[in-house]
Amino acid sequence: MEPYYDLDETTRYIIKELAIKCTELQLGNISFSYSQQRIDFCMTENRDGWEFTVSQDKGKRDVYAVIDGDIYYRYSE
Repeated sequence: MEPYYDLDETTRYIIKELAIKCTELQLGNISFSYSQQRIDFCMTENRDGWEFTVSQDKGKRDVYAVIDGDIYYRYSE
């Protein structure tokens, strides 16, 4: 399966930097939105790194992992 939302390089950079900053600040989760595109991001720390979901207002959702600074697509719902 392919992701519903294609992560561009700018978005990938933002996600990687947020994961670094959240780890530094000892935050367990964070969320943000691209309101003009109606896309929500939610990141949660787990023992392997960070998992994040990309949700669109149509109920479509992609799940990714950030492990050691790399982003991996897991699945879509």
